[in-house]
Amino acid sequence: MLYQEPLAYRMRPEKIEEVVGQDEIIGENTPLYKMIQKAMCLQCYCTVNPELVKRP
Repeated sequence: MLYQEPLAYRMRPEKIEEVVGQDEIIGENTPLYKMIQKAMCLQCYCTVNPELVKRP
């Protein structure tokens, strides 16, 4: 049986309830879960203080 899409596309969750783990971030009573359920536009930017990055 041949598939047209890569495995990652076929395994990708389609609903928030299908996501495993991260309950403290996207659990049912979290602000992020409520925003996703309301289909609000989300853009997250993660920044790291360069002084905290360990360099060899």
